[in-house]
Amino acid sequence: MMCKLLEDRVISDQMGDFDYPVTPESALEFLLASQETPSAYVYGILLGESLIGMISLQVEHSHSRAELGFWIGTAFWNKGYCTEAANAMIAFGFTTLALHRIFSMHYTRNSASGAVLRKLTMRHEGTQRGHYFKNGVFEDVELYGLLREEWEG
Repeated sequence: MMCKLLEDRVISDQMGDFDYPVTPESALEFLLASQETPSAYVYGILLGESLIGMISLQVEHSHSRAELGFWIGTAFWNKGYCTEAANAMIAFGFTTLALHRIFSMHYTRNSASGAVLRKLTMRHEGTQRGHYFKNGVFEDVELYGLLREEWEG
């Protein structure tokens, strides 16, 4: 199901980890790599028993911070599923993992992800110009962050 969702070029074009087209082999490689990384928490976003997206925290314990990443199938956009999953992941990061900071980035051209991050009360911290090289183009990214005391407050 993961590959089926990622066959949509709109999704894979907005993700740093996948090139289009996503193959079963590249999806499996991504999942196996995340399982081998003890500081990676990668979960499926489910609607009933169906996978509709994924969410992750990549933790840097030495700095007490983690990067939040997420994607969701286009058929499930604008329904609040991503925001709900991200809220749960942020709560997990601040309570269970006792993190100080959670941050996230999105390509500047992906305003929908920015809207999700703002709903999570993350603060826009700046633009990183030419930060990723994707599909032959240097992409600008928007950086957002949230501190535990802001989340608790």
